[in-house]
Amino acid sequence: MPTRVTKLVCVLALIVTSQICAAETSLQRFDGFGGPVFLEVDKAFKMSSLTSEQDVIVRWQIAPEYYLYKHQLLFTVKTDTDDARTIVVSLPNGKHKHDEYFGDVETYYGELEVNVPVSSGNFEINVQYQGCADAGLCYPPQKRTIVRKM
Repeated sequence: MPTRVTKLVCVLALIVTSQICAAETSLQRFDGFGGPVFLEVDKAFKMSSLTSEQDVIVRWQIAPEYYLYKHQLLFTVKTDTDDARTIVVSLPNGKHKHDEYFGDVETYYGELEVNVPVSSGNFEINVQYQGCADAGLCYPPQKRTIVRKM
């Protein structure tokens, strides 16, 4: 049967452990000079894709306190028989934000999933996007390529 001292030691250990974890989190967010430390672009915006016969699902896992711009999303496709062309995709509504450079914009936080329609056969989809950190850093526009060769 646990004694009061044992219970007290366990509670104190939990408190100390939680304080250490909180300190590690804040240490990861700030450099030695008091400024924020930003994630690498591919860690801030983890992009993945899933290809089927009729579409490609492009998905971003967006790190907390980071966002993607809706107006900076661009999808182009090139097939064996067609030159590159822009694809019109249906995008969900984003969170409204006033941006110091772009004015009033829509942004995505957390996760974004986009269905890109494609025809059967080989293709190459170029995905362009841009995002920022709430703390003030905006990354340059990024370009990734999704290829299907049959």
